[in-house]
Amino acid sequence: MGWTPVYLANQLGQKLNLKELYIKDEGLNPTSSLKDRASVVAVVKAIENKFDTICCSSTGNAASSLAGNAARMGLKAVIFVPDRLPPES
Repeated sequence: MGWTPVYLANQLGQKLNLKELYIKDEGLNPTSSLKDRASVVAVVKAIENKFDTICCSSTGNAASSLAGNAARMGLKAVIFVPDRLPPES
């Protein structure tokens, strides 16, 4: 975690009148989500507080990120999916 690469985006930077523009590739995080940064902090805090289970309410990326990072660090994860979740298309 934390070693995702940055790429110089010259053409986009020029279009935006920026001297330099870098784009960070968060898709290379463990669950391919930018949500991994926050999930790792939550999992570490749970471990520091000696919890064995962590939970969140989510309809997507936050849930998969938290569950993946919890499993990786030996915690159980409980995900609450809100009723307002749209049906699959």
